[in-house]
Amino acid sequence: MRASQQITETEAEELTQRSRSMMDINMKLQITAAKAQNKTIDLELRRLEADQAIEQLSIVQVSILGVELLEGLLIVLDVPSRSLPFRA
Repeated sequence: MRASQQITETEAEELTQRSRSMMDINMKLQITAAKAQNKTIDLELRRLEADQAIEQLSIVQVSILGVELLEGLLIVLDVPSRSLPFRA
């Protein structure tokens, strides 16, 4: 009877150890998945920031081109830029 109880306690201890081991592995897997998701979000944010920077650069380039065209027009028309309400 006592030997049977000892075997049952040993089996229960082994099951407990296996359960803990599986829970540890599960926790590590969840942490790894969360890190991967964070990286994916970070990369997407960086991509959006890069797209936004490209868009802003394009706006600035168009503005500069407009100013250059206006300056050229003023030269062709021989209009002094200081006589205008804005400065080209």
